[in-house]
Amino acid sequence: MFALVALCLMAATVQAFTLIGNANSDPVLMSAGRLVAGVGAGAAPGANFVDPMGRPVRLKEGFRWTYPELTYAFDPTFVRYFGLNGMRAISNAFRVLNDFFEPEDKAYDGVSSMDLITEYDKLYSTWEFNPTANLNNITDMQTLVLGLVVNQLGLGNPHRYCFTIQDVTGYAAPANGPFTGDFQIGIRNYDPYTYRATSKINGAQYGYWLWNDAQLQAGNVPTIWDAMEYTVGNDEAWTAVAAIRDVINFGGLSWPGAAPTVFRTPGVFFAPDNAVDAPPSFDPKPSEPVNVGGIPNAHLATRNRDQPRHTLTFDDAGGLRYLYRTNNIVWSVLPAANVDLV
Repeated sequence: MFALVALCLMAATVQAFTLIGNANSDPVLMSAGRLVAGVGAGAAPGANFVDPMGRPVRLKEGFRWTYPELTYAFDPTFVRYFGLNGMRAISNAFRVLNDFFEPEDKAYDGVSSMDLITEYDKLYSTWEFNPTANLNNITDMQTLVLGLVVNQLGLGNPHRYCFTIQDVTGYAAPANGPFTGDFQIGIRNYDPYTYRATSKINGAQYGYWLWNDAQLQAGNVPTIWDAMEYTVGNDEAWTAVAAIRDVINFGGLSWPGAAPTVFRTPGVFFAPDNAVDAPPSFDPKPSEPVNVGGIPNAHLATRNRDQPRHTLTFDDAGGLRYLYRTNNIVWSVLPAANVDLV
């Protein structure tokens, strides 16, 4: 009975992660979930959207860092401008990820052995707000760098890529309207427990509406469509650390609205959640054996989640655990051109 309840609770989880991969490997999926309408045959859908990290992809299509170490350094201009505090902020960002893969408190040995529920379940929001930094429009460097490194490790913004336009049939955009077409929408978020597609991220349910740029174009004829995500405002909305990078304008098509990340507000920074107790867990030799739900040797873990790794949200931790767990084998096909085997 207890196992059945546990499975039911897992089925009701509300979090997801998004993987990013090669923008040119799948001509059917739009490069960033966007569709360019009315373009010539030589132009790729979404080609005017610039995202150097690639596009949202399915499971087993993403990438991960293949070396055991990341190396970083500071050039003289950085040191002169930011000084020791800036260098310390960068190092602290890397400490969060080092603690995730090799915990300082030895809580687990590698992400494959990590108890995701104990470490991160319901840890949906780890952001805090600094009013002084907000008034002075100050960006937290440690937070920004942490998000960018998480992207380099293979995670995309789940809030931006939850819904993506895969294809459209019967499309028509006459000058006088109406605009018609059968849009095929895909979900590119995956639950860390079941690896099934889901529209729930870090405790919040997301939906979408079809946005176009008709009001920005001559003749009010749309050239771009996008499945725009939205959710009812709450403390768990737009909270993924992997979403931070969308406050940066990489050029090309800008996001038509506020960036899909809580970090869009100056003064927001991410920190460990130091007041959340872990859910029930099992220990064959608990210090104080109790009986929970008829199961002997069950106990409530009370370790606070205040380690550096707990700066990540459940969504971020679940995605990184999926990518870097043992025996997660993905076959990659080398491009036909510009690759030499030696």
